[in-house]
Amino acid sequence: MVISVFIKLKSIVPIKPTWVDICINSCCAYTGKFKDNELCEYCHMPRFQAGSSTRKPRRQMAFFSIKDRLKIQYQDPKGSEKLKYRANYTHRQGFGSDGKIGDIFDGNTKNSCLMDTLKMIEILL
Repeated sequence: MVISVFIKLKSIVPIKPTWVDICINSCCAYTGKFKDNELCEYCHMPRFQAGSSTRKPRRQMAFFSIKDRLKIQYQDPKGSEKLKYRANYTHRQGFGSDGKIGDIFDGNTKNSCLMDTLKMIEILL
């Protein structure tokens, strides 16, 4: 069952995971400063299966690059347009005169932050 799902997913999504060793209790991933550890720094459980001559990790997780995920999201034209909604949305016609909010992006906090950002840009230029 898992193999067939993996094969189907592979045919739909052209992205390969990087497999990362993790603690059997999910305390940490063995990357960065932990990459050479044989024991978990938190629960002190062994990283590798006992009796395995090939140093087989007890548990792994799939890591998918953000770059690859963004590429996939923007490949589909319809999906790409949906993802650009916030960047393209300005405000609802009539907003401010009737006090009704047409979208979350019409809110005072968002507009206040936008104005502050524009002022900062103006000062820098």
